[in-house]
Amino acid sequence: MMHRRSRALAYLLASTVAATAVIAAPAPPADASDVSWGLRESFVRYILSSLSSGTIATTGSVQFDPDTEAFTFLPGEVTHATATSATVSLPGSIHFTGHGEVLDSLVTDMRLEFSSPTQAAFVADYESNEMEGTTAEDYSDESVLTGNDVRIVELTFTTPVPLESLADDMASASPTSYTATATLNDEGIPVFGAIYAGETYRKFEELTLTVGGTNPTVTPGSHSYEKPSTPDSDPDPNPSPDTPGTGSGSSTDSTTDANTSTEIKATGEEIVRIILGIISALAMLGMLATVIKHVAELGR
Repeated sequence: MMHRRSRALAYLLASTVAATAVIAAPAPPADASDVSWGLRESFVRYILSSLSSGTIATTGSVQFDPDTEAFTFLPGEVTHATATSATVSLPGSIHFTGHGEVLDSLVTDMRLEFSSPTQAAFVADYESNEMEGTTAEDYSDESVLTGNDVRIVELTFTTPVPLESLADDMASASPTSYTATATLNDEGIPVFGAIYAGETYRKFEELTLTVGGTNPTVTPGSHSYEKPSTPDSDPDPNPSPDTPGTGSGSSTDSTTDANTSTEIKATGEEIVRIILGIISALAMLGMLATVIKHVAELGR
């Protein structure tokens, strides 16, 4: 019986061959289009946090920017274009892993399928672990959830997209952006480890489709992103305007602030260690998915 890790290895080999073909192909034209989307900000942040110790891997014409926490997709072919429908392919894949591959979700064959100038869906195939084990070795083929041509997220554009002329407009030098609200479908829940099963968590980040204009900087191929290993890589979510070293405040105040900051940092590290201990204990009871749901929603 082939395990999930073997399936991922097989896909990685196929992706490498595909990526090589993409790199060998002619570069995209200077005037092109793109899709910018952060998916679900809390999920992306959680994957790259110390709690998950996860990675985000992309292939093809998909690239993730850790600074903006958003994905950029370079559209491929536009097909079935009429006044009321069109399909825009998004060549490449996205692969999320976390907790030593207990959380493991691969999204491929991505595209935008329009059913009207204002309504579309993010459609894709996926393979995702069923979140009931404690280690990657717990997952055989039977515990891997799969879906083909799944309407993962519903999109509602605030301005109608001219579908019939979309292919021609994408080559225009003048960019036009169309923004859509995004809502997770029931069918798309397994893609995110069943974290967002409740109605409260269905709202995703807005998606922006830019038609025409200058092609964004995307390097086709395989890329992997993970949390930097340096201790000070986590940004302070609420930085003080008098942070030492900014030139604000007296030297005495700066010293006091530095000492206080050190104490807060030490306390924060203790809290993280406690949380990790609790998560480890809960994972042994098969409750990891519940923990991930609550932690991913912190600060939202």
